[in-house]
Amino acid sequence: MAALAASPDRAVRVGGYWAKRAARAQTNAWHRLQKCAFETLRIKLFAPTWAEDPSAALAGEAARLERLGRGGFHVPDVARVTPESLLLADAGREVHETMRHADAETRLALVRRCAGLLAKLHRDGLWHGRASLRDFVLQGDTLGFIDCEEDASRLGDWARPRDLLLFLQSIARFSGDGALVKEALAAYGDLAVKAQLAKTLRWISPAIRALSPFRQSLGRDLKQMLIVCEALA
Repeated sequence: MAALAASPDRAVRVGGYWAKRAARAQTNAWHRLQKCAFETLRIKLFAPTWAEDPSAALAGEAARLERLGRGGFHVPDVARVTPESLLLADAGREVHETMRHADAETRLALVRRCAGLLAKLHRDGLWHGRASLRDFVLQGDTLGFIDCEEDASRLGDWARPRDLLLFLQSIARFSGDGALVKEALAAYGDLAVKAQLAKTLRWISPAIRALSPFRQSLGRDLKQMLIVCEALA
């Protein structure tokens, strides 16, 4: 794809489509924290899920998007997949971007809707793999998912608790007092997934909460984890 080849960006808009290049696993702050937690605690919730093979990652993402689409969820149509790139129909604006410029009432409504959609996905026995607010989109009034890049199938029964954890962490970025996180939990409902996550985090929450007096000097990921642990307590 010429537009993608000419751009340094990983994804480029081409008309009503997005062209996305293959890329090796991102080792961002969350991934480093996740890997450290898994190697230290051996809790499957934190097991790495990013792909090492770029071509396989693109094919896997296309397959996961198509699976969600067959389940009745709004996702980008996969127009073409090659070992080097993926061409996806535009599916709407990221909820994360809308949240950045929204008032408190709009943020609350979006969080509740996203939590309800994630709960439906999980009730249907499916998972996203990451499920942060960056991976939800709005097209008109239709809410859906994008960027199913991470393969959580290796997590088995922990794939859905992992979705919920990452979803809550992404909300915590907009909720320093944890109020929006608690609203998300209420909208998500009383599912076994929530109980499974809460039970697991109880093993690490004492260590996380011990950092509370130093909240202002913590990195973003630790701050968000602290807010989530407090909301689930």
